[in-house]
Amino acid sequence: MSLFQPVGQKLLSNVSVLKLDRRGKHFEVAVFPNKVSSWRNGLEPDIDNVVQSRSIFTNVDQGMLAKQSTVCEALNVKTIEEALNIILKEGKLTLAEKERKIVIANLTKDIASIVASQCVNTNTQRPLTPTMVERAMKAIGFSVKLKKAPKAQALQLIRLLQKEKYPITRARIRLKFIIKNELSEKMVSMLPIVESIEVKEDMTIVIAQVDPGSLRPLAKDLASEFGTDIGIDILELYVASAEGQIEKNEDKVDNPKSENNNKNENDNDDDDGGDNTDKNSHKDEAKNEDEQADEKNENDETTKD
Repeated sequence: MSLFQPVGQKLLSNVSVLKLDRRGKHFEVAVFPNKVSSWRNGLEPDIDNVVQSRSIFTNVDQGMLAKQSTVCEALNVKTIEEALNIILKEGKLTLAEKERKIVIANLTKDIASIVASQCVNTNTQRPLTPTMVERAMKAIGFSVKLKKAPKAQALQLIRLLQKEKYPITRARIRLKFIIKNELSEKMVSMLPIVESIEVKEDMTIVIAQVDPGSLRPLAKDLASEFGTDIGIDILELYVASAEGQIEKNEDKVDNPKSENNNKNENDNDDDDGGDNTDKNSHKDEAKNEDEQADEKNENDETTKD
């Protein structure tokens, strides 16, 4: 009988568990959490860099190994290697608490970065920063979902922020249109925002901005109207009105309720100013009374002399 001693134990650190249930049997594999997705996407070919151990367990925490015959029968394979590949491909990944927090934090940053790169402040038309977006996410209580793509969650976040009356909107797309001179006037009338028009010998080049939501309908209308006589190129996906440093006071994405607090502070300042004015007027009246009393005393002394 083997002794349960620390020397004979191999502690598994930084481990996540990949679980799979098949034909009433439960199987688990100890894996590195940051390697499973890479292996599934074909970025990590070496399976030894994905699993902590090539063994298949019924319970990883207790170290209970699954019988090879049971594994092969349940998964309909002949070798443990084939069974391991099936579990890695179809198994459900269970993260530890700390690893889950790290994944959620990284996913939150990814979502905030996507929103910041695609949106601008409605009032100033300047770009946002990921920090501003993260602060707004926390304010509205936005919950991140691990199984949902970051881009889809970013689009959902934009709609929620707009619903909560936050000053945020999708940035426009800058496009270049090339068309024949005789058709340019009609095309320009169909564009929402025109930046510049350059007329050459036989072609006209127009630079314009379009909202992302109206890009597809506009392209469809232009194609049906002008056919192959028009060319469209994307110059910039997300256009902001200004570059460089962002002024915090102007571009701060905060709850609109903060405006009421500022108004109350201004009202308090006005009340303090009124009190100071009353105090100063009382001081001036007292000073005038003292001066009049001094003049009266001087006149009395002169009369006695």
